[in-house]
Amino acid sequence: MKKLTEKLRAARVANRAELATMYEEYIGYDPVEDCPEIGTEEIREILTGWMRDRLAEDAIGIAVRSLQDALGVDSGDQASHYFGIDRGYEAIELFAEYIESELSLEEEGEQ
Repeated sequence: MKKLTEKLRAARVANRAELATMYEEYIGYDPVEDCPEIGTEEIREILTGWMRDRLAEDAIGIAVRSLQDALGVDSGDQASHYFGIDRGYEAIELFAEYIESELSLEEEGEQ
């Protein structure tokens, strides 16, 4: 998670070439080369959104595992059902918004 967090911070200020490299590393293709008409800010938004969602998913997994451990639950079956399609997306969105708010506050503090 820490490595992805560091990359997310870097992507928020990266230039177009750096974004292309990160995009290819995480998403699998170079949007600058493959789709040169896509603007830098659009590339940044897609990449950082993807990164926030992955961090949110990881955080949810850690939180659920912690609760399961506290409850003595060995199986993830109920968590998979409970955090299915609808709730899963809502939880990811909530965590992603939180991540964004923390990063925004961090950036404001730097200015």
